[in-house]
Amino acid sequence: MTTTTTTTKKLPTHELFDVQEREGQRAFWNKVGAAFENKDASHSVLLYQPGIPAPKRLQLRTIDREKRPLPDGADAKKFPTHELYYVVEIEGAQNEWKRVGVGFTNKDGSLSLIVDDGVREGPKARFQMRVRRDVQAPAPAPETPPTRNAATPRTVVRKNANKAA
Repeated sequence: MTTTTTTTKKLPTHELFDVQEREGQRAFWNKVGAAFENKDASHSVLLYQPGIPAPKRLQLRTIDREKRPLPDGADAKKFPTHELYYVVEIEGAQNEWKRVGVGFTNKDGSLSLIVDDGVREGPKARFQMRVRRDVQAPAPAPETPPTRNAATPRTVVRKNANKAA
């Protein structure tokens, strides 16, 4: 008996851009990476950097505000909504998660990422993470019909099939 397995290539859900402002011109959006959604709704981010042959793999996680609440009276818009981690795999031991950046949710739902990976000199890198244009948003969950009490009267509307068009 022969068993055939088919694997489907998982496409990225988001694209990562390095936005370069240019004086007197429109900003230049350079694609530098992609993000793939994980089963737990976090994202695996692949960041391609000049001079580094392999992409850097990062994990993007939503900040759990139950575990890390905002200070009293703080404006939530001024605090990061996500954290970026570089996961260092250690043979025979638990992986080490090193926080290398944060993300802020924009009005349009995209993310502004600020990354300090410790490799480059100077200011921290800034990226924009956008949903891919060819990826459709997930369909909204169907509404659950209200539960009906047996004592509640029920209205039924029927369309007249014999009606002339």
